[in-house]
Amino acid sequence: MAKNYPPKLKFQIVLELLQGEHSIGQLAKSYSVHPNSILKWKRELLEKGPQLFAQDHHPPSPKPSCANSSSLPNRMTWVFIVPSCQRKTPANAGVFLF
Repeated sequence: MAKNYPPKLKFQIVLELLQGEHSIGQLAKSYSVHPNSILKWKRELLEKGPQLFAQDHHPPSPKPSCANSSSLPNRMTWVFIVPSCQRKTPANAGVFLF
């Protein structure tokens, strides 16, 4: 059975690969992902990347999810991302919410 990985995680892994600091094997082990999956994601990014910069491509503008801001929650979440070289386990991919 194939695993489903979030798009942001796939993108993060491919970016780390393209930066050249880690090998495919190191990233695969760090994120518990098969190396072939990383190669597939890289190929997809390189094939579809030019479409992002096409002249007639316009990203969708953000639309508010509610009409009045008083219904928004009154709390803030802080996200800290630990670099993969400092991660002790691949669980939670080094993201901590406070």
